[in-house]
Amino acid sequence: MMRILHISANQFPPLGVEHHTKKIWQELARDSDEYHVFARSYGNRFERYREGNIFLHLIPALGKSERWFFISSLFLFFYIRRHRITHLLAQSPLSGGLAAVLASKLFGIPVMVEIHGDVFFKYFLKKSLSDRILAFLTKYSLKNATVVRSLSPEMTRLLHANGIKNNVTEVPNRVDLQLFRPPKTVYEFGNTIKIVSVGRFVRQKGYDLAIKAVQELSARYPVELYLIGGGELYEELDQQANGNPDIHLIRWMD
Repeated sequence: MMRILHISANQFPPLGVEHHTKKIWQELARDSDEYHVFARSYGNRFERYREGNIFLHLIPALGKSERWFFISSLFLFFYIRRHRITHLLAQSPLSGGLAAVLASKLFGIPVMVEIHGDVFFKYFLKKSLSDRILAFLTKYSLKNATVVRSLSPEMTRLLHANGIKNNVTEVPNRVDLQLFRPPKTVYEFGNTIKIVSVGRFVRQKGYDLAIKAVQELSARYPVELYLIGGGELYEELDQQANGNPDIHLIRWMD
């Protein structure tokens, strides 16, 4: 039997509550006999839920920050033995991923470690003592994983440049094609060209460049920019947009 343990530092409600991440679990669970999710609860308690072949194991959150999961993720050793887990999937090299790699070695089961975003590559620059420590732990996790999941060619290049080469596989983010039924047949722009980006308002997204470009383009062409996501740079980007009616900043959408 294939029994997968999916390790996430995120907080989740009971399985009876519908949310987008649950839909991803349902997709992934189709190819396994049992799909176990190990994550944090919204409270400081242990919780267990089951729906079909999906099992949700929630451990105490110990605060809002994910940094506590670096320690509390060691509970997964108990769940691996109790549920006879055969495969591990960790969403982060550090928050859960380090414990998963150690468990992989101890129990002799494969582990895939995913890497999302560029925060880990910033550690590799080693600008501070904490960065050096986190870079060492991140590289240990990635080099000792059975498989490292990269999301893009650029991420793969950065992994290779930092010595993680032999176990990297490239798997872009999924798209549920059922959301796009019936398929689009007309690709004309219409009267207005609308550019949309969904993502956190952080420096590495380059949204300041997008705003600058649309400010110049909208003076000559019917172009509108929609940035959806909100985040730490909202006020700065809003100030840069300077009330331009063709630039729309939207904090967050369910």
